[in-house]
Amino acid sequence: MAKEIAPTCEVTGLPLPILPPGPRENGAFLFPHLPDNFAPNNHHPWYDEKELKRLGIKGEALQNSRIQNLDWYYHRNAHDIFKKGPILPKKEEDFFCLGVLGVSGVIPRQAIDVSERGEYSIVELTDEQHLQIAQKTTIDQKKPIARFLVEYATKQKITDVIDETIVEEFLDSRTDNDKKREIARLMLRGAIDMSLEGAGLYKREKDLKEQGLMAKRKPKTFYSTAKQLVRVSHLEYFASRLEDQLA
Repeated sequence: MAKEIAPTCEVTGLPLPILPPGPRENGAFLFPHLPDNFAPNNHHPWYDEKELKRLGIKGEALQNSRIQNLDWYYHRNAHDIFKKGPILPKKEEDFFCLGVLGVSGVIPRQAIDVSERGEYSIVELTDEQHLQIAQKTTIDQKKPIARFLVEYATKQKITDVIDETIVEEFLDSRTDNDKKREIARLMLRGAIDMSLEGAGLYKREKDLKEQGLMAKRKPKTFYSTAKQLVRVSHLEYFASRLEDQLA
């Protein structure tokens, strides 16, 4: 009897990906029951959508942190088997950690084989399969992820790493907008760094690389990924949130 709750990786806490079709020994590809006119589907490993939206920006960010491009049959069969998505984290820090792992391309070394209708098994991935899944896995909507990263970062005690005179200049009404943006960028870098350090993600990043869980040959660092997501469009939002916090 299939479980209702989608399984997660014991090492990373991420939902296990779906094993895509692979070549048979004779080289023919396996697409059971898949009509030729059905396009591939995008599978969100974190679901259900209503519950994630109810949790606000952290839930939306987690849902959008990962999407796997799947053949229609595999997507449908996975949802038929697992009526409920993975168990969601309780703490905001866990939402942050899992979101960062997702957007940074961390892929579990196990996957769910749903090639048989109504049945599943958990399989160990070869390096080739691991890379194949990584290449078909990406971020969905970036806006909620960036917004959550900003909100999480502004909760850090930025005054511990930024000189008091810089903070005063940032809050001074006489400081022009260009200078404020420059200071905001500086503080954002510090806030992201504090967020990652405080959540223990720098150590985990090293361990995950050594364990082969970051499939791409040249993976971006957690820091560069987070900083890239919070682009100029969210800098103003960060500055206004930070100004309210420091005032």
